[in-house]
Amino acid sequence: MTQLNQLTRLIEQEDAKALVPFLKSLESSEREHLKPFVKKLYKKYSEPLSASLTQRRILDMAALVCYTFSEFRNMVPRELIFNPQLEEVLEWRCPKWLDQYFTVQDPKGLDYEKMMRFAQKGWLQPNEALIASLMTGYALDLSDGNIFVFSAIDFTQFPETLQTHIWYIFYYETSVHQTDSSLEYREEQMKLIGMTWKQALCHYSEQGVLDRQRLLQESLLVTTRNFNKNLTNWFIDLFLYLKPSQKELLSLQPALNQVFQSPHSKPIKTVFDIFKNLLEEKDFQLEAFLEQVPFLIASDIKVRVSSTLTLLEKLIKKYPDQASEICMFVAPVFIHPDKTLQNKAVKFILKHGNPGEERLQQNLMQYYDTLLSSSKENLQAYMPEEMSEIMSVTMGEPEMFESLTLLTEANEIQPPGTFDDLLFLASQSMEGKEVEHFDQLLSALIRLQTNITEETANKFEPVLQQAYKIVLNGFRSPKGHLDELVAHFWVDFGQYLIEKYPEGTQPLLKLHKRYQKKDEQNIKEWKYLYAKLKSTKQLDESYSPCLNIIQYKLLLVFEKLKTGDTLPILSTPTHSPAWLSPVALVQRLAKYQEAQIPPNGIDLQLAISRVVFEQQEEALQLAQEKLNGEELSLIRFLLNSKESPKEPFTQTSAWMMAGVRKEPETVFKEFDDFLEQQTPRSLFTGNFPWEIRSEKNRYSSYGPTDIQYIHLDLKCIHQDVHRWREETDIKFDNFVLQRPEKGFLLSNLYVGNEYVNDISRLFSLVPFTWQAYMIELLPKNLKYSSFVGEDAKKCTQKVLETLLMYPGEFNPVSNLYVAASMLCSDKTAKSLAAEVWIQSVREQKIQSEELGTTLGQLIKKEYGPLKRFTDLLSGSLYQVSSLHNQALEKLLIAFLLELPEEPVKGLKKLLEQFVELVVTNQLTMNRPELVQKLQQWKQTHNLKKVILSLEKLCSGK
Repeated sequence: MTQLNQLTRLIEQEDAKALVPFLKSLESSEREHLKPFVKKLYKKYSEPLSASLTQRRILDMAALVCYTFSEFRNMVPRELIFNPQLEEVLEWRCPKWLDQYFTVQDPKGLDYEKMMRFAQKGWLQPNEALIASLMTGYALDLSDGNIFVFSAIDFTQFPETLQTHIWYIFYYETSVHQTDSSLEYREEQMKLIGMTWKQALCHYSEQGVLDRQRLLQESLLVTTRNFNKNLTNWFIDLFLYLKPSQKELLSLQPALNQVFQSPHSKPIKTVFDIFKNLLEEKDFQLEAFLEQVPFLIASDIKVRVSSTLTLLEKLIKKYPDQASEICMFVAPVFIHPDKTLQNKAVKFILKHGNPGEERLQQNLMQYYDTLLSSSKENLQAYMPEEMSEIMSVTMGEPEMFESLTLLTEANEIQPPGTFDDLLFLASQSMEGKEVEHFDQLLSALIRLQTNITEETANKFEPVLQQAYKIVLNGFRSPKGHLDELVAHFWVDFGQYLIEKYPEGTQPLLKLHKRYQKKDEQNIKEWKYLYAKLKSTKQLDESYSPCLNIIQYKLLLVFEKLKTGDTLPILSTPTHSPAWLSPVALVQRLAKYQEAQIPPNGIDLQLAISRVVFEQQEEALQLAQEKLNGEELSLIRFLLNSKESPKEPFTQTSAWMMAGVRKEPETVFKEFDDFLEQQTPRSLFTGNFPWEIRSEKNRYSSYGPTDIQYIHLDLKCIHQDVHRWREETDIKFDNFVLQRPEKGFLLSNLYVGNEYVNDISRLFSLVPFTWQAYMIELLPKNLKYSSFVGEDAKKCTQKVLETLLMYPGEFNPVSNLYVAASMLCSDKTAKSLAAEVWIQSVREQKIQSEELGTTLGQLIKKEYGPLKRFTDLLSGSLYQVSSLHNQALEKLLIAFLLELPEEPVKGLKKLLEQFVELVVTNQLTMNRPELVQKLQQWKQTHNLKKVILSLEKLCSGK
C-alpha cells in the first residue's frame, strides 16, 4: 500500500491513533513526495460538510510534518493548539518555524501556561510581545462553546513570571485593562486568579517580590508609549491604586514630568493634581517643571493651559525671586484667541510682571497680532514705545492681491515627445496620481501613433500586465474607477495590437490568454458571476454618467488609432491641472477645418469648458485668420464679452456650453429652440433651493426612540432631475464619431461617494463650471453635520481639496457646500473649508456676505453647533491678513443678521470674536439693522456686556 493510500485510509477511517506511527515511518523524500497529495486532500475536504473535525486534524498533522511555514499557513489549519496529536508529534519532530506560526498566524488558544511548557521543551522561543499578550489576554476555549474566555495564570508557577515577564506588560500594548474589567464583574474568574491585576501587582510589591519603585515609575512612563487611551488610563489608575507617598512622588519627579508628553488627557490631569500639593515641598524641582511649561501652554486644550497658569501662580508665591522668569513663560498664552485664557494671563502679568523690563516687552511684542483688544488695552504699559508705529503700519489699507493668472510658464504642460515618454506616461495612467496624466496620454497616443509599430508593440507588455491585474483584481486607493476604465482601454489596445501585428505580438497574445483563462477560472470557482475582461464599450451601463464622458473619450481615441486619424484632441489641457489656452483651441480647430472634418461634439464641449479667459485678443485675431463659418462665430461668442450668438447653430450643445461657460446665469434668447435650453438652468449651475428638515427616528436597533435628526436637502425632485438628464445624456447607441453628438456635457455631472478617488479628475472635465456636481455631492455628503460614515467624510474632504485646485466662481450651492463643511464634525474638512474661503477671498472668487448669510441660516435651523464655527474662526479665519479681516467682517455681519431673536447657544463667543475683529479693522460701523438685532439679544443677561460694546461700535459713538 502506498503512503498516499495509507494516509487516505487513516483519514477516511478517522484513525488518529495510527497517524503518528505512520508519519514516523516516512523518510524525508517520502514526506516531500506526499506534499502535493496532502494539498489535494485539503482541497477535497475543504468543501462544506465534507469532513469531520477529526479528519481535518489528521490532515493538519500531516501538513505540519511535511510542509514549510509558507506552505503550512496557506492551508489555514483549524486551531492547531487544540489538536490532540500535536504534542505527540512535536516530541518526535518540531518544525523550526512553529513559534513564528503561533506568533504571527494562529495565536488563538495558546495561553501563557501552554506557551511556557512549550518553551521549556524547546518547541517555542516566544518573543516579549507574545509573552505580554498571553499573560494578560484571553484564549479560545473550544470546550466552552468556541468562545474567548480569560486565561487565568498562576504568578508563582514559573519563576520567570515575576522576575521578567511581568514587566513586559509595561512595554507592549495588551488587553490587561479589559481583563481587569472582566475580572471585576465575574466572580467565577476571580476565584480562579484570586485577585485583579491591580490587586496582584500591589500584593507582590508589598511582599517585596516586585520592585515598588520600578512599578510606580513604569506606571508613569507607559503613558508616553502611544498605547490606546483606555489602556493608558488603566496604568495611571494603577499608579493611584498603589498610593505613592509624598517621598516617593518627589523621587519620581522626572517620570511625572514626562507624563506631560502623553497624548491622552487623564494622565496629564492626574499629574496636575499631584503637582498642586507637591510644589509646596522643599525638594520640588522647579527647573524640570518649567521645561514642560512651553509644551503645556501651546496645547489647544483650554483646561490644560488654564491648569498650567494656576500652577505658575502657586510657584510664583513660593519663588518670588523667579517672578520675572515665570512671566516669560506666561506670554505665549496670548497665541490662544480665547478671552478667558487671555484675561487670566493678563491678570498674571499685571500682578507679577515689571512694565519696564525690556525682555518682557519684546516677548509680548511677538504675540501682538493675536492679542485681543481688551488684552492690548490692559497691557499697553508693557509695550515698547515704538509699538505705535508698528500699529500704524499693521492697520493701514488692506493689501491687494493681483488677479489670478492661470496660463503661466510655470504650469505649462510639456507633452511627451518620444516613444519612451509615451511608455512612461502609460505606466502612470492607472496610478491615480496627477490629474493631467489621462488627457496627456490620449493626446500622445494620437500624436505618436506612427511610432507604434510591430517592433515596438511588445514594449507595452508591462503596461498591459498592470491593466489585466486591475481589471481582474480590482483597485485600491489611491486608484479609482477612472483607472479601472483606463485599464479596460489598455486591454482593448492590446487586442488591437495583436490583431494588427499577429506575427510580432506573440508575448502579448500569451499574456492575454493567461489572464483570459484566469477570468474563466474565477467564474467557475464562483469568485464572481460575470467575465471581467470586457471591452471599453461594453461598460456603458457600469459607471456614473460623468465617467461615461471619460469612456466616450477613450472610444474616440481608440477609433482614431484604428483609422489612423492624427487630428488632435481638442480638449487636451495646455496648462496644469486642466487649463486650456484659447490660442491652442483655435489652432486645433483650424486643423479640423483644413481637413474638412467637423470636430467631435463632446470633445468640443470639453474644450470649451476648459478654456481660460486669458490671451483672448491673440486668440480672436488668430481665429479671424484661420477659422470660418460656425466655428469662427462660436469662438467669437465665447471669447468676446460683447459678442452675441449668431447662426448657424448645428452644434447646439457646444453653443450651450459656451453660453454657460461665458455667463452661467444668462439665458440667451437665441438658444430658445435648443433642447438643452428647455432643461432648467439649475441643472447646470446646481442652484436649486435648499432647506433644513427635521425628522424623528422612532425605531433603532435598541428599540423605540424619539431622537430628532436635523438634515439638509435640496428642494429638487430627483426623478425630475434624472428625467431632464436622460433627455440630454451622452449615448453610445450607433456610435458614430464624425457626427456632432447630441449629448450635453453638463447633464452628466453627477457622481457618488464611491468615486472619491476620481473626484479631482472628474472636476477637471469642467474646471470652471463644477457647481453642477453639487446636486449629488451636497445631499449625499453633508445631509447631516455629523458624518454617519467614513465615505461621506472622505468624499467631503476630497471635494474641498479639489475646490482649492479649480478657482471657479462661487454660487449659492457652492457657498452652501463650504458653509456646511465649516459646521461639520470633522476637523480636517473644516480646516479645508477654511482654506477654500481664504484662497477664494484672495482670488476674489467668493462673496463673503453670501457665505455669512448661508452660515446664519444653517445655524438658525440648528444644522450644526455654533461652537464648531467659532473654533474655526479663532483658529483659521481670523488674522490671516488685513484683506481677509475685511472680508471676515462682512461675513460675520451677514451671519449675525440671519440669527434668530432667541439667542443660540454659543452666541456670546461669536459676539466677542466680532468685537475683536471690528477693533482690529479699526472701523466704525453704522448698521442700524444690526443694532436692532443686538437690542433684542441684550435682554439675555450673559450677553449684555459684550452687546453694549458692539452697540457703541455700530452706532459710531
